[in-house]
Amino acid sequence: DGSYEVRWVGQCPSDHEDNRKTLGKRVSEVVFGRKPKEVVKPFGVYAISKDRILMADQGRGTIYEFRDGKLDEMKGITKDTPPFPSLVGMTRLPGGELLFTDSRLNGIFSIDDHTFSSFSDTLTLVQPTGIAFSKETGEVWVVETGAHRITILSGEGKVLKHIGERGSSEGTFNYPTFIWIDDSGKVYIVDSMNFRVQ
Repeated sequence: DGSYEVRWVGQCPSDHEDNRKTLGKRVSEVVFGRKPKEVVKPFGVYAISKDRILMADQGRGTIYEFRDGKLDEMKGITKDTPPFPSLVGMTRLPGGELLFTDSRLNGIFSIDDHTFSSFSDTLTLVQPTGIAFSKETGEVWVVETGAHRITILSGEGKVLKHIGERGSSEGTFNYPTFIWIDDSGKVYIVDSMNFRVQ
């Protein structure tokens, strides 16, 4: 009937709540290096199922996981891994491997079975943001915001094709950001500075 149900997932604690912490808790976090489970700059989300949602936090440089409304830091990205200064988009491959972009590191990274790695050691992107997997073609589509184009990759990270250039006419982009591919293979791109979706 076209209606939607809105369901409350939960409230993420934020850094604005720091003033409620006791002095002992703050000292413990500094001394023992414990990363508090607080959201600083949430940016991208990806739903694995209705009860399991991943969220990229640019401020923390990590990915959090919601399970049944509970916030837990995702295993595989810990304080021992390199920092991610600008996490943006996320998608998932059929085998369960999670791909995510970092627009400052200009790359795509993956987590598979709690193992972190670069998706492609030879791939160079210009400010990658949105990323999506096409079930129909098996391709990975990534938005290169700084290059004003979309890059299509194989499931192994090889560049297959570039689409678009900077402009305002149909098929061109001006700082595109996010992307989504539906089950039929139709691609939707947020063309941010042209104020439209293509």
